[in-house]
Amino acid sequence: MTQAPSNPYDEIPYPGEAYAQSHPDRLETLAALFGLKAPEIQSCRVLELACADGSNLIPMACALPGSTFLGIDLSRREIDAGREAVAVLGLANIELRHVDIRDVDESFGTFDYVIAHGIYSWVSAEVQEMILQICHERLEPNGVAYVSYNTNPGWRMRGMLRDMMLYHSRKFDDPQQQIAQARALIDWLDETVRAADSPYAVLLRSELEQMHGWRDSYFRHDSLEEVNAPAYFHEFMERAERHGLQYLAEAEFHTMLASNYAPPVSETLNRLGRDIIELEQYMDFVRNRMFRQTLLCHRGVKLKRALGPWTLHDLRVAAGFRPKTGNLDIASHEAGEFSDSGRATISSNQPIVKAAFLLLGQHWPKSIPFRELVGLARSHLEAAGPNSPAIPAGRAAEEAVAGAILTCLSKGACELHVHAGAFVTTISERPLACPYSRWQARSGPVVTNRRHERVELDNFGRQLLLLLDGEKDRDALVDSLTQLAVAGTLIVLVDEKVTHDREIIRAIMPAQAEAKLLQLGRLALLVG
Repeated sequence: MTQAPSNPYDEIPYPGEAYAQSHPDRLETLAALFGLKAPEIQSCRVLELACADGSNLIPMACALPGSTFLGIDLSRREIDAGREAVAVLGLANIELRHVDIRDVDESFGTFDYVIAHGIYSWVSAEVQEMILQICHERLEPNGVAYVSYNTNPGWRMRGMLRDMMLYHSRKFDDPQQQIAQARALIDWLDETVRAADSPYAVLLRSELEQMHGWRDSYFRHDSLEEVNAPAYFHEFMERAERHGLQYLAEAEFHTMLASNYAPPVSETLNRLGRDIIELEQYMDFVRNRMFRQTLLCHRGVKLKRALGPWTLHDLRVAAGFRPKTGNLDIASHEAGEFSDSGRATISSNQPIVKAAFLLLGQHWPKSIPFRELVGLARSHLEAAGPNSPAIPAGRAAEEAVAGAILTCLSKGACELHVHAGAFVTTISERPLACPYSRWQARSGPVVTNRRHERVELDNFGRQLLLLLDGEKDRDALVDSLTQLAVAGTLIVLVDEKVTHDREIIRAIMPAQAEAKLLQLGRLALLVG
């Protein structure tokens, strides 16, 4: 066994978190988009390198009981914390091991998906090579590997600040003193450049603003760690290719498209980029990219880069679209605008597309099979009666909706999936919340939903989530919530005043509980 060095993550653990971009659902879907039929996630084998306390891996295991998961990490403290969670949840399909990455060999077997998030840039060149070697040797022929890493040119500015903090804190041995000194330096630099208007000051301020909100663990491991080695994308891919791997995609699909730039920029990017690696590298230059989440597969796999309506035939679509106005007329050819949770505005004057967008919003966060979506949109228009517009024939309808969906996908305004999510949005008689989310809610308001996202609950949502064990009906839930409110654990306002009156609380609680249950369903926190 490799002699493990002292581990700073045992001293100050890095906060555990789930990363939706690394979920096998995302990896299988992106593989399908480019013609690779990756293993189905309901019965796959997943390896995560540097899994910390398992916060990324455990919710996967909870949602995918037919799959198996192995996480390894060099921090004994983190692994022990993760094992405690696994034991409490009674999960039999996940194992967390205290193992050095350099000790992963053929005895570990092979995996359908390999995840390496937040580790590649923070380890030595030897371990970096080992990560890529594992992605090649331990990955099944049609498997997918996910590797995140810091990239240049964007990391140059943060790397400069890292050098400053390392220099300033070099006189101190205690990690907490080093962190305090790093914070002090950041504060001083912020005050110094606040009034300056030079290009350097503008760039510096944008970085310093982000760093003010960092937790101690971020300073310790992102800036004060002994190793932090960003790489240009083309350099990373040269190393990956030496290990028999090829570029599949980015976990954030919309970042791959030059068409998202203004036409002159897009035209030049496509002219400069002779292949996908060069195109991605030139786009990094343009956007000053500092972080990547790259998907890799075996070099021998033949990929299909051309996308079109046919791409969506076997996929599911999800989008949180909402009409921007209350008088949307889907039957007319007037442009209708939809918002995507405030992130983007999508417009279309095609009735079949407007109907599809409306349906996606009504089903959100559930996904709809693409062909079923087209059929539902046609039925929705037919129900308009005398005002029904001319509805495109089957193939024309598919092409119209597919074109709109692909445009939305290119903007990051919708999602594609191979499988339906492991959650429900309809409220059952005895609601059941995700066991992992309920376990997390015991410690605080931040939980992981079944979309593998971070969700922060208000106190009412948190207390209700804790009650959703699948055993309590509505009356039992309302009784429990009423008791919490009478005791002061929940705050109930009547005429803007706090009340502890049991009868008043019991009278208004059913409607409030039902509304909160619907909200939890829309947050993908319910499983039954």
